Amino acid sequence: MLLPETAGDAGWREYLLAISGETPFYVGAVSWLRIPGSVRGLCLRVVHTRLREGTGSRLLRAAVEAAERRGDGELHCQADPVRDPVAAPFLLARGFNRSGLYRGFETELEPVLAYSSGWSRRLAEAGKIPADARVVALRDAPVEDVARLYAAYIAANPGLPCRSVQAVIEAGAFDQSRVLRCGGRVAGMILGTAHPPRIEVDAWVIEPELRGGWATMLLLADATRTGWDLGGRRIRFHASDRASETLAMARRFGAQTIETLESFRLQLGG
Repeated sequence: MLLPETAGDAGWREYLLAISGETPFYVGAVSWLRIPGSVRGLCLRVVHTRLREGTGSRLLRAAVEAAERRGDGELHCQADPVRDPVAAPFLLARGFNRSGLYRGFETELEPVLAYSSGWSRRLAEAGKIPADARVVALRDAPVEDVARLYAAYIAANPGLPCRSVQAVIEAGAFDQSRVLRCGGRVAGMILGTAHPPRIEVDAWVIEPELRGGWATMLLLADATRTGWDLGGRRIRFHASDRASETLAMARRFGAQTIETLESFRLQLGG
């Protein structure tokens, strides 16, 4: 398989293949997530024996043309500078700009659960948690509000339409996720998937005015407890170089850095 990293979300992806008349028959592939308004998660690979023949450029051009036909405004992708050192020069030479740096972390789940549960309990006993604050399953939260929070604070494209995020959430990939409600609104969420013994966090956001206090601990305690009950014993998560709270958590629990990814963006229709 040319793009094994896409297997987990293949049901939400578009694929294009480059085919040759001689062995190897499949010489390249490009894939992206089907989210209207912004192409995300672009992955491109060419077999090593067919590099420098223009295959990568043709595949990228085909992906860009497909996005422009749909009226998408931006194209986003990430690349590992260690595993794929030629990716950044390739993308930059074709109009992409660097948009951020992301690191992937993994650590034991039990210390995170114990720490957040202890803090959540002490905050509740001290009366620091609002009476109407509660954590609910994603299926019990208003999906429109969850989508709005994601689009506002997490989406690679700040202008990503909420309906695009809503379609992905409603597809069911994050059914085990947890959502914080307070004051009649969605105030935070941790979206993730269970792959026992590992839990993978795909998105973690809390309204800015509530970060770093009771909301963080209450949501994290509930989400890690849910992950533990699903068979998770390790937790994997990513953080941008601007996500100070998540980076602080990685340091606190001695999380191992498992990958470093550069993020790139291409403005379309210009």
